[in-house]
Parts: sequence; C-alpha cells; structure tokens
Amino acid sequence: MLRWLTFALIALCAGPAFSQTYDREGFVLGGGFSYASENFDESGIDFDDTGAVDLLGGYRFNSIIGTELRFEQTFDFEGDTPGPDVDVDIWALTGNLQFYILTGQFQPYLGGGFGLGEADVEVHGPGGDDDFSDPVWRLFLGLDSYVNENIAIGAEVAYNFGVDDLNDFDYWTMSALFKYRF
Repeated sequence: MLRWLTFALIALCAGPAFSQTYDREGFVLGGGFSYASENFDESGIDFDDTGAVDLLGGYRFNSIIGTELRFEQTFDFEGDTPGPDVDVDIWALTGNLQFYILTGQFQPYLGGGFGLGEADVEVHGPGGDDDFSDPVWRLFLGLDSYVNENIAIGAEVAYNFGVDDLNDFDYWTMSALFKYRF
C-alpha cells in the first residue's frame, strides 16, 4: 500500500512539470511548402498544377484568436494551348484572422483574410506578357500539431480568389507548415 501511495504522490507532483501550455499568447514565425491546384477561368487553356512556398508571421491574442501576415509565391502554372504556351505565376500577401477550435497539443483552426496579389502571365510567342495586381481573399482550414511548446508542424487547405482582373486566377493550396512560437 505504501508503495502505491508513493507512486501516486510522485505522479501528482510530476504532472505539472510535464504539462505544457500550447494555447498561450505570443508571436509566431513560420514557413512551408504547398501543392497549388488551379481553378482558373481561362477557356481553351489547360493549366498544370504546381507548387508554392509560404512565409508567415503572426500573433496569438488568446487561446482562440490569432492573426497572421502571409506571403505566398506559386511556381509557374504551365498552360498548354493549340497556339503559344502560357505560364502564370502568382504571389499574394494577405492579413488573416484565425479561430482555434481546440487548445491542446492538436489545434484545428479556420480563418480568412484579405490582401494584395499579382498574377504574372508570360506568353511564349505572339500576344505579349501581362501583369494583374488586385485585391485577393483567402479562406483556410488547418491543423497545428505541437512537438513542444515552441515548435508546431501543421497542414492547411486554403482557397485563394482574386477581385477584378485577378478573379480569373483562383487556386487551391494544400500546405505543410513549420511554425516557431516565441
């Protein structure tokens, strides 16, 4: 009996030493790689999917609300046409608001944001190149999985859609992310 009581006392005292606070407020920096799937509204051109890179910085205000500034750059979406080939690469800089659903080691979240984006259209042949800069929207759903209090790895699915001239260049991203919390 004394042995079980000693074991229980050690477990109760050691518990707080092993507990970690994953939902604390503070700054975060991170980055990642994405698979980008086009949803372009360009008839007659078949675009291939591509990759993207992400850089982000943010601040978590409390256990359920955070903000993020994210830069995303896609590689070339290559388009095949009967005429000249067309390549499109897109960058977007968005300010996002995140809502965390759970606050433990695994934290699903959803959110959205608004910012500025640009599509660089390169035509290989007659027709010329063009750039379109306009506002963009971003909606996303993700999961952060904490390795320890400071390091999280995660996955995220997002839909990016533009306004005005950029409304023809909507795309999905599926991202693998690394985040460091201060």
